Amino acid sequence: MFLTSKPCEYFIICLIIFYIFLVFVSFGITDIDTQGTLSGVINILVYVELSILIIFTLEIMANVYAYGFKFYFRDKWLLFDAIVILGSIALVIVDLSVDGTFNAISKIVRAIFRLLRIFLLFRKVNKQFFFFQIRKRNNRSTNSRRLRSPIQDMMSNHQSRKL
Repeated sequence: MFLTSKPCEYFIICLIIFYIFLVFVSFGITDIDTQGTLSGVINILVYVELSILIIFTLEIMANVYAYGFKFYFRDKWLLFDAIVILGSIALVIVDLSVDGTFNAISKIVRAIFRLLRIFLLFRKVNKQFFFFQIRKRNNRSTNSRRLRSPIQDMMSNHQSRKL
C-alpha cells in the first residue's frame, strides 16, 4: 500500500522536519520584524505553511479512507492531530483574510496550535519509526501476520478467490 511504503513514510517524515524548521523560522522572523519590512517573506512562509498543512490533511483523509473512519480515529492522538491540523488551516486562512484586532488574536491562537503541532509532529515521527520497527519485525517472522488495512485484506481475499 502506498501510505505505508518507505518513500511515502520518508516523505512525510521529511515534511514534518521541514515544517518544524518552518515554524521556528516563522517565529524568529515575526519577532525580528517589528517594523513590517519582512511582510512579503512572512506571507510566503504562511502560504508554505498552508500548503504543508493541506498535505497533512490529505494524508489523514487517505488514511481514513484506507483504514476506515472508526478504526483510524480509535486512536485519540490521531483524532487530536486531525483537530489541530484542521484548526491550524482555519487559523491560517483567517490570518490571511482578516486584518485588525481579530488578526492579532488569531496569531496568538495560531502560535498555540503551532506548538501543539510541533508536539504532535514529534509524536508522529516516533509513530512512523514504531510502525517501521513492527514491519521490520514482521518481515523477519514468517508466522506473524503483517499490519494491513481492511482494504488490503479485502483485496487479498478477492485475489485468493480468483485462484
